[in-house]
Amino acid sequence: MEVQFYDDAAAFLTEAGPFLERHPLRHTIVATTAGRLAQSGTEASGPRWFAVVRDGVDLVGVVMRTHPEPPHAGFVPSLPEAAVAAVTAGLAGRGERVSAWNGDLDAARALCAAAAEGAPVQVVLHTRLFELHEVVWPRRPEGALRQAGADDEDLVAAWVREFRLDSEVQGGRTPDPTWQANRETIRAHLAAGSFWLWEMGGSSVHLTGVQPAMFGVSRIGPVYTPAEQRGRGYAAWVVAVLSQRLLDAGVRPCLYTDQANPVSNEIYQRIGYVKVRDEGNVVVADQHMVQARES
Repeated sequence: MEVQFYDDAAAFLTEAGPFLERHPLRHTIVATTAGRLAQSGTEASGPRWFAVVRDGVDLVGVVMRTHPEPPHAGFVPSLPEAAVAAVTAGLAGRGERVSAWNGDLDAARALCAAAAEGAPVQVVLHTRLFELHEVVWPRRPEGALRQAGADDEDLVAAWVREFRLDSEVQGGRTPDPTWQANRETIRAHLAAGSFWLWEMGGSSVHLTGVQPAMFGVSRIGPVYTPAEQRGRGYAAWVVAVLSQRLLDAGVRPCLYTDQANPVSNEIYQRIGYVKVRDEGNVVVADQHMVQARES
């Protein structure tokens, strides 16, 4: 098998697009990340590459490494065993050690094990991918929905940070209180119209993100309501509305949850989301940082 690395997201999409399109849900994170970077042209704050794995003329898998925070986790949607070995050899040829991988658990464990040098490998986050086919409408709360703009950058960055910290606590993990949202990423999402706010009396009380559709699939998240505003149905309603808009546009809505957070899992299933597959974040045990999903 042969591995080809791409520093250019657009070139990667040209090569891998037909493969990604065959399984768009499984590849939603790779596709949306490549699409965003191909559009934005922003400078990388760490390793940034995509790769395809070929068995002869057949493309059998893709991986990427674009996470902006140390240890710059890679992402692997799924890979045959032989392809894992090919990626491992390709990375060795580049002199690159990747000690954290997110995505398919079997492939992520295998890739981490190849970089472990005898250290233990552990799953630090169990995630679940859901898809919605038909909305089950919840009660409508008071308020109105609006798209976030450039003037909302500080609020969105603050709430993305709170979402991260709350997710860690709710999942039984210890959050890093120094973590801050990447402003470059926030600006790119705002420019793409990806964030939505629910407002009450002119004040924002809830945030939901919607990734631009790639290959007929759009991923929802993050979904955040400040603690003092919870229990009023904002998250369920906003996610339902935005999901219905996607369905009306002929797009398949999907989202990821932390399996350790029963509240979010229950909310999404109540409005019609159904499980597709389980994934996770895996690290070599010498890495103490818990990696978030690509935003």
